[in-house]
Amino acid sequence: MDELHAVRRRADLTAVSVLGFAIGLALGAVFEIRFGLWSLIFPVILAALSIPVGDAWTGSATRHRILRTGEVLPNHRSFRRKVATPPATRRRSRVP
Repeated sequence: MDELHAVRRRADLTAVSVLGFAIGLALGAVFEIRFGLWSLIFPVILAALSIPVGDAWTGSATRHRILRTGEVLPNHRSFRRKVATPPATRRRSRVP
């Protein structure tokens, strides 16, 4: 039953993505007909707005969950461990 739920969830996410793509495609065609090359500004504005909105949306939810539960999320940017780089090996100079 758990596996069926996971499959349905993935199918729902895929369907939403495909639907969003189709709607964006149709809107892009309409804007291209109506505004010409100026229609390319709309996706740029959306992309520029999505960065701070996405960071605020997911960042605050993650911070709230960490503070509420005390959970450590290894994939969260504030908990990523920096991998130690091995010391540089010395190359011996070859003297003929």
